[in-house]
Amino acid sequence: MIKSAMPDKRFEPAAPGQLKLLRESISGHCHRVELFLHVLGLDYEKIEIHVSAGETRTDEFRKLNALMQVPVLWHGARLICDSNAILYYLAHEFEAWMWWPRDIELASQVQRWLSVAAGELLVGPVVARRITVFNRDFDQRKAIEASDRFLRFLEDHLRGRQYLVGRSPTVADIAIYTYTAHAPEGAISLAPYANVRRWLSTIEAWPSFIPMEKRDIPPPLNCGS
Repeated sequence: MIKSAMPDKRFEPAAPGQLKLLRESISGHCHRVELFLHVLGLDYEKIEIHVSAGETRTDEFRKLNALMQVPVLWHGARLICDSNAILYYLAHEFEAWMWWPRDIELASQVQRWLSVAAGELLVGPVVARRITVFNRDFDQRKAIEASDRFLRFLEDHLRGRQYLVGRSPTVADIAIYTYTAHAPEGAISLAPYANVRRWLSTIEAWPSFIPMEKRDIPPPLNCGS
């Protein structure tokens, strides 16, 4: 672990009733939270955390999140870690029921997509992007194959649908969007997936949409391209 020489005020709680987001600009997990904050029209303080420089490995940061991950959200003195947990918190704390339906069947479908975001999306496009953008030592072939499986599943699900759950956007779309849109940065072509590309364009046309910083796009390696 990295020991801090003096207290880091960036990690302190937010002022009462205020929001403070500790994030990294090129993290898709952080972007999904920022996108939701913008969609909800919420003001927040943005604190850049440099993961590659070891800022999540300090003793002080580990007191916030022992898993040494961003994003981390302060809402006043409340501390919420994990992007999907933060999406849940924001939807419920600010009663954004359009985004997290009260109907139990629709809510269970939203929860399913959060599981997909932490499962199939993670082992496919997320890992593929980590290999090319962050030079992580993962099995690229397995990541490419997992990405195509996920994208075929998403393509089939979106056939005849505008959004992932019901007839309006939900947290499900927020959770799945970023890493799908940035899959080409992991050498994953989206060209074979017309429904996926249409869905991405729909989200990007939202008045409150904000993009994530883009990285270089390498030649595609997936068999669908």
